[in-house]
Amino acid sequence: SEPLRDLGYAPEVGLSEMVSSVLQAHEDRNQFTAAAFKAMDADGDGILTWEDIESHVTKRLMRGRTSSYVTGQAAIDLVMSKLMDELDTNKDGLVSWITFSDWYRNNSVEEVVKTIQASSLTAP
Repeated sequence: SEPLRDLGYAPEVGLSEMVSSVLQAHEDRNQFTAAAFKAMDADGDGILTWEDIESHVTKRLMRGRTSSYVTGQAAIDLVMSKLMDELDTNKDGLVSWITFSDWYRNNSVEEVVKTIQASSLTAP
Protein backbone atom coordinates (compact mmCIF):
# COMPACT_ATOMS: atom_id res chain seq x y z
CA SER A 1 0.00 0.00 0.00
CA GLU A 2 2.96 2.36 0.52
CA PRO A 3 4.02 2.22 -3.19
CA LEU A 4 0.42 2.84 -4.20
CA ARG A 5 0.31 5.89 -1.95
CA ASP A 6 3.74 7.22 -3.07
CA LEU A 7 3.63 6.33 -6.76
CA GLY A 8 -0.06 6.27 -7.50
CA TYR A 9 0.21 2.63 -8.61
CA ALA A 10 1.45 -0.67 -7.26
CA PRO A 11 4.59 -1.91 -9.06
CA GLU A 12 4.44 -5.46 -10.33
CA VAL A 13 8.07 -6.15 -9.42
CA GLY A 14 9.10 -6.00 -5.81
CA LEU A 15 12.31 -4.44 -4.58
CA SER A 16 13.98 -7.76 -3.82
CA GLU A 17 13.16 -9.08 -7.31
CA MET A 18 14.48 -5.89 -8.89
CA VAL A 19 17.72 -6.01 -6.88
CA SER A 20 18.13 -9.67 -7.74
CA SER A 21 17.66 -8.91 -11.43
CA VAL A 22 20.19 -6.07 -11.37
CA LEU A 23 22.74 -8.20 -9.53
CA GLN A 24 22.28 -11.05 -12.01
CA ALA A 25 22.72 -8.69 -14.96
CA HIS A 26 25.90 -7.35 -13.35
CA GLU A 27 27.22 -10.88 -12.81
CA ASP A 28 26.38 -11.85 -16.40
CA ARG A 29 28.27 -8.80 -17.68
CA ASN A 30 31.27 -9.63 -15.49
CA GLN A 31 31.36 -13.18 -16.83
CA PHE A 32 31.08 -11.94 -20.43
CA THR A 33 33.92 -9.46 -19.82
CA ALA A 34 36.08 -12.14 -18.18
CA ALA A 35 35.51 -14.47 -21.14
CA ALA A 36 36.54 -11.71 -23.58
CA PHE A 37 39.70 -11.02 -21.56
CA LYS A 38 40.60 -14.70 -21.30
CA ALA A 39 40.09 -15.17 -25.03
CA MET A 40 42.82 -12.60 -25.62
CA ASP A 41 45.17 -13.54 -22.77
CA ALA A 42 47.06 -16.24 -24.69
CA ASP A 43 49.50 -17.14 -21.92
CA GLY A 44 47.00 -16.73 -19.09
CA ASP A 45 49.17 -14.34 -17.09
CA GLY A 46 46.34 -11.87 -16.44
CA ILE A 47 47.95 -9.11 -18.51
CA LEU A 48 47.23 -8.32 -22.14
CA THR A 49 50.08 -7.34 -24.42
CA TRP A 50 49.95 -5.79 -27.89
CA GLU A 51 50.70 -9.26 -29.26
CA ASP A 52 47.84 -10.88 -27.29
CA ILE A 53 45.32 -8.36 -28.57
CA GLU A 54 46.69 -8.30 -32.12
CA SER A 55 46.50 -12.08 -32.35
CA HIS A 56 42.87 -12.02 -31.20
CA VAL A 57 41.95 -9.23 -33.61
CA THR A 58 43.69 -10.97 -36.51
CA LYS A 59 42.27 -14.46 -35.91
CA ARG A 60 38.75 -13.69 -34.82
CA LEU A 61 37.69 -10.26 -35.94
CA MET A 62 39.41 -9.14 -39.12
CA ARG A 63 38.71 -12.09 -41.43
CA GLY A 64 36.81 -10.83 -44.46
CA ARG A 65 36.65 -7.28 -43.13
CA THR A 66 39.17 -5.44 -45.22
CA SER A 67 38.08 -2.83 -47.71
CA SER A 68 39.75 -1.68 -50.89
CA TYR A 69 41.14 1.31 -48.95
CA VAL A 70 42.56 -0.42 -45.90
CA THR A 71 43.71 -3.99 -46.20
CA GLY A 72 45.49 -6.66 -44.22
CA GLN A 73 48.07 -5.49 -41.76
CA ALA A 74 47.19 -1.81 -42.33
CA ALA A 75 43.63 -2.46 -41.07
CA ILE A 76 44.94 -4.42 -38.09
CA ASP A 77 47.42 -1.63 -37.29
CA LEU A 78 44.59 0.94 -37.28
CA VAL A 79 42.50 -1.22 -34.95
CA MET A 80 45.45 -1.89 -32.68
CA SER A 81 46.43 1.78 -32.48
CA LYS A 82 42.89 2.72 -31.45
CA LEU A 83 42.61 -0.14 -28.94
CA MET A 84 45.97 0.50 -27.30
CA ASP A 85 45.32 4.23 -27.19
CA GLU A 86 42.17 3.52 -25.18
CA LEU A 87 43.32 0.49 -23.17
CA ASP A 88 46.98 1.19 -22.38
CA THR A 89 46.26 4.06 -20.02
CA ASN A 90 49.76 4.33 -18.57
CA LYS A 91 51.46 3.65 -21.93
CA ASP A 92 53.57 0.72 -20.71
CA GLY A 93 52.40 -1.61 -23.50
CA LEU A 94 50.32 -3.72 -21.11
CA VAL A 95 46.61 -3.89 -20.30
CA SER A 96 45.52 -5.08 -16.87
CA TRP A 97 42.28 -6.88 -16.07
CA ILE A 98 41.05 -3.83 -14.12
CA THR A 99 41.68 -1.44 -17.01
CA PHE A 100 40.14 -3.85 -19.52
CA SER A 101 37.03 -4.51 -17.42
CA ASP A 102 36.47 -0.78 -16.84
CA TRP A 103 36.87 -0.06 -20.57
CA TYR A 104 34.71 -3.02 -21.60
CA ARG A 105 31.70 -1.69 -19.68
CA ASN A 106 31.07 0.81 -22.48
CA ASN A 107 33.19 -0.55 -25.33
CA SER A 108 34.17 -3.73 -27.10
CA VAL A 109 36.97 -4.86 -29.36
CA GLU A 110 34.32 -5.81 -31.92
CA GLU A 111 32.93 -2.26 -31.93
CA VAL A 112 36.39 -0.78 -32.49
CA VAL A 113 36.87 -3.14 -35.46
CA LYS A 114 33.48 -2.12 -36.87
CA THR A 115 34.26 1.58 -36.42
CA ILE A 116 37.61 1.29 -38.19
CA GLN A 117 36.01 -0.76 -40.96
CA ALA A 118 33.21 1.78 -41.45
CA SER A 119 35.63 4.70 -41.55
CA SER A 120 37.86 2.93 -44.07
CA LEU A 121 34.87 2.33 -46.36
CA THR A 122 34.15 6.04 -46.47
CA ALA A 123 37.75 7.06 -47.13
CA PRO A 124 38.50 8.68 -50.49
